[in-house]
Amino acid sequence: MTDVNDTQSTSCQLKRSIFGITHPDLIGMLNPNYRATQLYEAVYKQELDDFDRITNLPKTFRQELKSNLDITLPRIHRTFEADDGTRRYLLQLDDGDMAETVFIPDGDRNTICVSSQVGCALACGFCLTGQLGFTRNLTPAEIVSQVMVVRKLDIEINSKDQFNIVLMGMGEPLHNYDNIMQVLRILHDPVGLNMSMSRVTLSTV
Repeated sequence: MTDVNDTQSTSCQLKRSIFGITHPDLIGMLNPNYRATQLYEAVYKQELDDFDRITNLPKTFRQELKSNLDITLPRIHRTFEADDGTRRYLLQLDDGDMAETVFIPDGDRNTICVSSQVGCALACGFCLTGQLGFTRNLTPAEIVSQVMVVRKLDIEINSKDQFNIVLMGMGEPLHNYDNIMQVLRILHDPVGLNMSMSRVTLSTV
């Protein structure tokens, strides 16, 4: 029914995060193909993070998906809130590393600022992240899931499609080029968040 083999496999099959998979790739992994659209819409449009809540999928199919795919979001390790309503989230990733994501409120122009790396190799004098040094690139799933965490917590139900994304958190996005391009494909997909590219800004030094 499913084919979710992944190069991440070790001695046991690791679950693959749906947040790093494009809709066309998911169609190629699931049979029947329309289940991919149902799953994508459940995760991105309904913001469901538990397979048992996706009740339009058969129970046996959900059980198989549980064994191979992960739709959970990163754990929030700590939250910092400023007087102007800006919220900074420190998210704990599966390997214990941390990624920072920021929600910047501004009426109907709310912005989600996401990180592309753990640390940064450029060490720019104006940036505190550079003092941390470089640890690793974030995966597409780790970047997209930052957007989903903040969207779920801070974007009102009637404004789910009214926010901007800036790739100007921790790290240099163009040093993580391939993964960033995958992120943009996922964010832009009409079955998912359907983000207009005019609402996504990539900041680079």
